[in-house]
Amino acid sequence: MLTHISQTNTLKRYSQPMPPCPLPVSYRREEEPPMTPRQYQYILHLAGLRHMKIKALNRLCIKSFNAHLSKLDRVCASRIIQALNG
Repeated sequence: MLTHISQTNTLKRYSQPMPPCPLPVSYRREEEPPMTPRQYQYILHLAGLRHMKIKALNRLCIKSFNAHLSKLDRVCASRIIQALNG
């Protein structure tokens, strides 16, 4: 039996707001480490599994963390990974 799209887990996962990052990117100290290449590749892998395009992923990062995907720090990258894992 088919269920309405509003009842699916995928829609529920992407319609919930992501947890806020501790500070906006512009207020962070320079010594905070940027995300690792491994985190970046894993985020792209998870997004690909969910059929998300890079543009949509960047919009999500800008909306949630006020930063482009490639400019996130390790904490925000971990939050994106947790959100994509569901």
